[in-house]
Amino acid sequence: MKKITPMEPMLKEKLVNNEDNIYQVKWDGIRILTYHDSKGFTVATRKGKDKTNTFPELKELKKISASFILDGEVVIIENGVNDFSKILTRNQMINKNNIELTSKKQPVSYMVFDILFLNGEWLNDFSFIQRHGILKDVLSDIKQTHINVCKNYSDGEKLFEATKTQKLEGIIEKVKDSKYVFKKSMSWKKYKHTIDIEAYVGGILVKDKVLSSLAIGVKDGTKLRYIGNVGIGINNQNTKEIISFATKNIENKNPFINQNIKNHIFLKPKLKVNIEFLQWTSQKTMRSPVLRGVIKELY
Repeated sequence: MKKITPMEPMLKEKLVNNEDNIYQVKWDGIRILTYHDSKGFTVATRKGKDKTNTFPELKELKKISASFILDGEVVIIENGVNDFSKILTRNQMINKNNIELTSKKQPVSYMVFDILFLNGEWLNDFSFIQRHGILKDVLSDIKQTHINVCKNYSDGEKLFEATKTQKLEGIIEKVKDSKYVFKKSMSWKKYKHTIDIEAYVGGILVKDKVLSSLAIGVKDGTKLRYIGNVGIGINNQNTKEIISFATKNIENKNPFINQNIKNHIFLKPKLKVNIEFLQWTSQKTMRSPVLRGVIKELY
């Protein structure tokens, strides 16, 4: 069966309830499409990489007699928490025995939110609400708890607050009448929860004479604890500020007490910046950080 390019939501910041739209939890995992026809069953990533053997739990879908293409997110839920680091580790597994053991001890959940093809007919021109109804019917006989149809909610603002309390990534807003297009579309919007912190620059990474990223740390007493590098958000204006500071505050030694980073120009930990990121990883580093600004008055 021909692989498709999945529909992608556009990132938005301000959420306002709209009765023409529905809202779903944005699960934090690996985007997965499942394909089933007379020739077999395939699990693939959004870019078409075969993951059939990586996620054997999804083979439960082979029991459905129909041919189909489903779209969803594979996640690991542990103690009620959506654990992104664990699904990343699982996604990288290649040893068959390790996969089999892990799938029994810590099975993935497939959060299915769309159906694009059924019994020889493409459904992408159907409205989202029509497709979602068909999806529920197709999966109604699947009893396994790790195969789930994503729920629709009418109150996006309330759902957004609930997902924040539950430490989930955010929500998706979908136009009820929207068709499934094989690209990014404003018919689907995503709203993410983020963490904002003030932290210190302990080093800079320069590549080909261009400022590439900042090594970021937080104060631990009189020491600096490394929490990751940030490159997104560096622009012409803040580059001038950072380089101006760096030329006067070079440090000979690594200022971080917990990370032996290399190829950086180390700085005295005086330059404070504002960083926005999705969540803390299990290694206590920032996930998907963005530089939001340099706090000039503090250096």
